[in-house]
Amino acid sequence: MRPALTLVVLAALARAAVAQPDRSAPAPKRTGIARALSIGGTALGAGLVAYTIAADPDQPALAAVGVGMLVVGPGTGHVYAGAYGHAIASSAIRLGGVGLLGVGYVASHNLSKCACDEKDPTAGRALMATGAIALLGATIWDLVDAPRAVRRANARARDLAITPTIVPAPHGALPGVAITGTF
Repeated sequence: MRPALTLVVLAALARAAVAQPDRSAPAPKRTGIARALSIGGTALGAGLVAYTIAADPDQPALAAVGVGMLVVGPGTGHVYAGAYGHAIASSAIRLGGVGLLGVGYVASHNLSKCACDEKDPTAGRALMATGAIALLGATIWDLVDAPRAVRRANARARDLAITPTIVPAPHGALPGVAITGTF
């Protein structure tokens, strides 16, 4: 009678085992956050530059902050994804584009203190066009590629796992570490 009662009680209390979430693995990054960071940083920079030009042209420091955000802002989605090298490289391209825009503006408006009589703004306009292409191209690429950078980072995170394990040995079980991955 006692074994039957024990089986009935165990059957009544039995339920499916629930695995605990793996807290050692980092949570996957979200593409929407990367996209929002890239777009938000770009919009903030563009907004500061536009505000300075339209409403307060006597605040060059505010315009400089806006230009800085235009240089760095689009790469923030890549920083979130862990692609620091890409963020630095694309920001350097944008910085070069801003530099070309500035030099081209000075050259096309003859703002330099040179003693030359040349008033042809063609070279300055060419520099400005090259700078604008570099700035816009690197910005658009970062805005488009930020979600893909997150997907690449998430795939890399799934490719390698280090987990504790028990290793059979001649004198009993020993603790060990298993490294698994997708190759």
